[in-house]
Amino acid sequence: MSKLLEIKNLEVHFNTRDATIYAVNNVNLHVNECETLGIVGESGSGKSVTMMSILGLVPTPPGEIKKGTAFFKGTDLLSLSPRQLRKFQGNRIGMIFQDPMTSFNPVLSIGRQMIEALEWHKHVGRAEAYERAAHMLDLVGIPNASQRIREFPHQFSGGMRQRAMIAMALICEPELLIADEPTTALDVTIQAQIVELVLELQEKLKMSVVWITHDLAVVARLAERVSVMYGGKVIEQADVLDLYEHPNHPYTQGLLASLPSENRGTELKAIQGLPPILKEEPKGCTFAKRCSYAKPECFLTVPEMQDLGNNHFSCCRLGVK
Repeated sequence: MSKLLEIKNLEVHFNTRDATIYAVNNVNLHVNECETLGIVGESGSGKSVTMMSILGLVPTPPGEIKKGTAFFKGTDLLSLSPRQLRKFQGNRIGMIFQDPMTSFNPVLSIGRQMIEALEWHKHVGRAEAYERAAHMLDLVGIPNASQRIREFPHQFSGGMRQRAMIAMALICEPELLIADEPTTALDVTIQAQIVELVLELQEKLKMSVVWITHDLAVVARLAERVSVMYGGKVIEQADVLDLYEHPNHPYTQGLLASLPSENRGTELKAIQGLPPILKEEPKGCTFAKRCSYAKPECFLTVPEMQDLGNNHFSCCRLGVK
């Protein structure tokens, strides 16, 4: 299977008045054509910053891409000028942002915000752009799309607004869709509908999807492969079934152990401690302070990614089973 996007050795820092925050540290991951990659981890683990950086969406300053490459079908996105990168933004790569309640401009109609990408990238007329936008709203399940396209964001419910956000991200039929925690602010019923909708649209449009989330249950339903991030670094990656059945890294094991069980009365297990605030370049395993298996060497050197076989990789030098 050929790679659509390949990120290598990505490092992103935020230079604040008080300190430099090492937000993303030597991240390596890839997305194959027509597959879904799940990126999971706690808040602050670097998931969103990693994907936003390849689209030039990290504000500079304070953000700074220190090094790395992000090849999209042979083109290094990180080497492009802002003008060159616009050919990819919203066109070949679409993005669903985290909060549908605040991501739309409240003073512009839904339709006006949707057709902007079509007018910019596809150079179509206003009438044709509105027709395409209405068709896309209909495709994502919004009734009376030709009428509702003239309405404003406040006239849409949370679920409808999320569907409109998906329609806007897909209107140029991108090859890659980045979904940044698109179901976080929605109730469980709407979450399930959005997940099914993305699966259906992926099949229709033959696109790849990167699904960023902290919800491991959603990843199990959506993804073929999973990358687990912690402390600005990918610490484990594997095919989804292998990861759930044979988690290697103590952090991944902790995430899975914290999921509710089908067996009533089973106690939930929490990961002790808090995620690190990376004000210094990591000198050891970033999870060591919270890890019950940690040895002295874990605090001294950054562990390398270990190949465990069967397309399974882990950054734990102890090889926890």
